[in-house]
Amino acid sequence: MLPLIRCRECDSKLLQLERIWLLADGRRVAHRRCPECGTRDSVTVGAFAMKLWLAREERLRSELSATASELAGGAEVPATLT
Repeated sequence: MLPLIRCRECDSKLLQLERIWLLADGRRVAHRRCPECGTRDSVTVGAFAMKLWLAREERLRSELSATASELAGGAEVPATLT
C-alpha cells in the first residue's frame, strides 16, 4: 500500500487534499491532487488515518506560515529552502 502523502505517479510529497467525505461505514474518501504532475485520485481511509493525515497537513501549514512571517520580517532564507 502506498503512503497517503505520496503521489502514485511521481512520488511527490506535495499532495493537496481537495475534498473529503464520510461514508456510512465510518471510512473517509479523500480526493487528492499532485501539483507537480497534475495527477488526481481518490483514496478511502479509516478515521484514524485521516486524523493523522489532517494533523500532518495542519503542522505543515503552521510551519509554512511561520517561515513566511520570518521572511517577511527580513530573516535570511534558510539553507533548506535554497
